Amino acid sequence: MSNRKASFLLASAALIIIFAGCSKKEAPTAAQEQGKDAAQPAAPARPPRNPLKNAYFGDLHLHTGYSMDAFAFGTRTTPEDSYKYAMGETVEYMGKPQKRNAPLDFLAVTDHAEYLGVVRDTIDPNGPFAKTPWYAMMTSTDPKVSGEAFKKLIGSTVVNKPIPEFSDPKLLRSTWEKYEAIADKYNAPGKFTAFIGFEWTSAPQFQNLHRCVIFADKGPEIPFTAFESVDPEALWTYLEQQRKSGMDVIAVPHNGNASNGLMFSTKDMSGKPITRDYAERRMANEPLAEIIQAKGQTDTSPALSPTDEFANFEMWYYLIGSDKKANSATGSYLRQAYGVGQEQQAKLGVNPFKYGIEAGTDFHSGITSTEPSNYPGSHGNQDNDPATVIRATTSVGGEPPTALSSGGLTGVWADENTRESIFAAFKRKETFGTSGTRIKVRMFASWSYPKDMTKQADWIKAA
Repeated sequence: MSNRKASFLLASAALIIIFAGCSKKEAPTAAQEQGKDAAQPAAPARPPRNPLKNAYFGDLHLHTGYSMDAFAFGTRTTPEDSYKYAMGETVEYMGKPQKRNAPLDFLAVTDHAEYLGVVRDTIDPNGPFAKTPWYAMMTSTDPKVSGEAFKKLIGSTVVNKPIPEFSDPKLLRSTWEKYEAIADKYNAPGKFTAFIGFEWTSAPQFQNLHRCVIFADKGPEIPFTAFESVDPEALWTYLEQQRKSGMDVIAVPHNGNASNGLMFSTKDMSGKPITRDYAERRMANEPLAEIIQAKGQTDTSPALSPTDEFANFEMWYYLIGSDKKANSATGSYLRQAYGVGQEQQAKLGVNPFKYGIEAGTDFHSGITSTEPSNYPGSHGNQDNDPATVIRATTSVGGEPPTALSSGGLTGVWADENTRESIFAAFKRKETFGTSGTRIKVRMFASWSYPKDMTKQADWIKAA
């Protein structure tokens, strides 16, 4: 992938073999044990909190083989692989070793809640799907066959009719418990933050209303799926219920560019004008919006910003999974929504679109490979072969593979690298998004700053 031009738009398990001695040894004395403990190297000290805050970089939008579509594409990575890769360890993807050059500071693995992890059983030659068409589709290495599996799975979410064999709540709950445990395992306060999350995949008639759901610490008993409701207000009710039970949580909308104008509409799902209550609930549940990811940017378009020379950066024109172009004249891009939000503020007394910014990958590979020179593809067998990527004129996603970018990164200003501190930054919107680079963006504003303030040694503290 080429270098970014618009950045502001923004263990491996080691096998240990222990040979037991044949002779019987005496147990060590207490003094020997004490000396042994003293000889062990001390664990690295947790970095001190920085009251002026540090910039941390991570991804809040990533899919593994636990996602139905990623698995259909031949992706076999697990959440464990994702956290290892983000921390700088080597993992295998599409049969090849992959390693990040610069580790991330935090990561949320956000697999689709619909059929979470269940489709993995389709490739078991001795399992319940062994003699079904699902086994043939999911074990095929042909991208076209994988594409057909994708269409069947995603198609069920488009028409909101779950596939019965993948819809057992017990299977979802069992997978979710393992999913949460993996995030907790790799969460290392002060060193690396692993958030628990999932993606709510609402896409009525291919109109994208997806949200990534990120929990502050512990997760719920079970995720909320689009099969329960495709209405964002129903998702907000679920989030509000989680908070009442003591679990803070936010939702992050993405790909308004493929929403057909629904993402930032001034009407609710029933077609009625939004109300003050709607605006208040939206901002309470969704403080951030994703400005860029693999499937384009949601900042603006040349039609909306004709004098902006970068308005055509990483454009995505189609409804996701469809061959139809999205109608993006209104309600699709953040820059326009900021203006509309101020109009709604004057009308309702509350701005429903007063979003902070983040960025992500939305890769369906399980690895956050946002480094352009270290990019193995992002959607399994749909784009892991350079020759296929160059020649293809379309894809199951709507756009040709060349339209996929190498994703974005979220930057946060927090006093330490912990769930508590970084999530607090999300809530107060002290965040920014880049097109994959690590530029540290920070802004202070006031009507009364002295002109020479930046010459002061403690100007950041003063600001």
